[in-house]
Amino acid sequence: PELCCEFGALLGHLHIAGLAFDETRKNSMGLDAWKTRIAAIGERGEPEVMEVIQGEIAYIESNWPENLPKGAVHADLFPDNVFVTDGHVSGVIDFYFSATEFLAYDLAIAVNAWCFDEHHEFVTERWESLMDGYSRLYKMSDDERGAFNVLLRGAALRFLVSRLHDFVFHDPAAFVAPKDPSEYLKKLEFHRHARILSC
Repeated sequence: PELCCEFGALLGHLHIAGLAFDETRKNSMGLDAWKTRIAAIGERGEPEVMEVIQGEIAYIESNWPENLPKGAVHADLFPDNVFVTDGHVSGVIDFYFSATEFLAYDLAIAVNAWCFDEHHEFVTERWESLMDGYSRLYKMSDDERGAFNVLLRGAALRFLVSRLHDFVFHDPAAFVAPKDPSEYLKKLEFHRHARILSC
């Protein structure tokens, strides 16, 4: 939990800096990219999973927010992209997917990456610690809070789709093994039935 708090503060710093960054870059893993990958997967995906994905795409298209604060974001802040030295957060790497995007969407990606345990169960203590650190630096607006559940669902869907695509089209000769997409299916299902942030 202490590390989650430090990470939350780091993310708050990054978002404040991102608001002031004038350069822009399109999100290469936005909704259009999800649709392209879903179409490529086609019948190779399990019917039950593809049905969930298609339903979620429709929901997100109808409910995705507009005009939330945007800035330069990392968009891939998993624990393995954060350096920890002597038990404290000390740096960030891998800005490959960085883009101009809703700050709250970047937060949603981070929450999904940091606030679930190894069994993909939500850990309230981690969530509260992360948000404690984050809110010391960046105060979410009412609009961001109100949209946060759909952003969490979108963030889960983004990694479910990309992992499923990588799994389906994995080259057996490749050095890197594909990551399990079921992790993000479980996280998506959690957010479909729970709201972790009140408006």
